[in-house]
Amino acid sequence: QATLAAHPNSHPYDSALLITDAECRVTGWLSKEEPRKWYKNQVNAGLHILSKRLLALPDSGGHMDLDSDVLKPNIARGGIYAYSTPEYIKDMGTPERYVEVAADIASGAMAARNLSHKQKAVFIDRDGTINKLNGFIRTPDEFDLLDGAADALRAINQAGYLAIVATNQPVIARGEASLEDLAAIHRKMEAELGRAGAYLDDIFFCPHHSDKGFSGERPEYKLACECRKPKPGLLLQAAEKYNIDLSQSYMVGDEPTDAQAGIAAGCKAAFGSLAEFVEYGRRHLFCGSAANYV
Repeated sequence: QATLAAHPNSHPYDSALLITDAECRVTGWLSKEEPRKWYKNQVNAGLHILSKRLLALPDSGGHMDLDSDVLKPNIARGGIYAYSTPEYIKDMGTPERYVEVAADIASGAMAARNLSHKQKAVFIDRDGTINKLNGFIRTPDEFDLLDGAADALRAINQAGYLAIVATNQPVIARGEASLEDLAAIHRKMEAELGRAGAYLDDIFFCPHHSDKGFSGERPEYKLACECRKPKPGLLLQAAEKYNIDLSQSYMVGDEPTDAQAGIAAGCKAAFGSLAEFVEYGRRHLFCGSAANYV
């Protein structure tokens, strides 16, 4: 019945958010006035493709609101989907945001973000790079951002790179967390980053772990895969989805396996936290060439 464009932005806390399932079907809608705690940074862009069937409405005898009177009531019927994209979509409804959009048009930043053009990305490990190391993270309560991570991510957003998490999550295969647990952890991560004006363009994770013998382990995930770092599968998946030029991209992480995955994919690799990478980047990467390994 309808496809709604959605995107991450730097102010999700005051934006309308779409909640979707694994098939991109919209299952919920938070208006910007509604309270929210942990949420996926998936903002309704206000750009829609609507079926004529959806608009075959009886005469209400007065004004109708597209969101509250047409789209939201049809969510339960299962015919509303979201197209979530990192392409250039910005609300320019305030004087400050209007000035930003005008500058992006003039500089070519808007046109460059169209996925018909090759993109550049910073791939980011999660544990120890964005959040504090706290063993295996199994619940949102165990997740805490590293100092400086949000500021660093905001700098990557502003530099025109896609910001994509690529993380091994063996807690799924070990039976220590469910996919919904992991989704809740990532909602907390996106919400806390969003409150600081930063955002991720996507999250790719490997749920596999070939070692066996754990209580509650899930056999379907006990396999040698192509996505568990140091293999480059997660990065290659992202590159295909977003038309990424891997030679102009970076993999940032705190483990040798992160660097190995980045180099195997054809990226430059940086070893350390996200904040350390961006501090180096402010001096070297975002304004010139860099070595293959930092």
